[in-house]
Amino acid sequence: MKAKIQSSGKIIHVKYNSRVSKVVRFVAQILESGTKKVTITAVGRAIQVALRCAGKLSIRHNSPRFVFNVLTSTADGTRVLRSPEQSAASMISILIEKSV
Repeated sequence: MKAKIQSSGKIIHVKYNSRVSKVVRFVAQILESGTKKVTITAVGRAIQVALRCAGKLSIRHNSPRFVFNVLTSTADGTRVLRSPEQSAASMISILIEKSV
């Protein structure tokens, strides 16, 4: 799991071997520091970790609102919106907006 800061907020890239609890703690710390929007991104099998993390965050943290965005790259390089189950090569980004 590595994180990089983007001007509009924080982006966290989740790897498959990330532990859900560790990601949840990490995102919760960012939300507690006052950041309103955090995006979790994951590719392939890491999507499962990211989705479970989003579910646990909604229970734990002030009921944040989630916007799921799934992108799949096709052979010619264009990106198509699909559900995570449809493609193992898809990339998911979950925007977490903290409701005050």
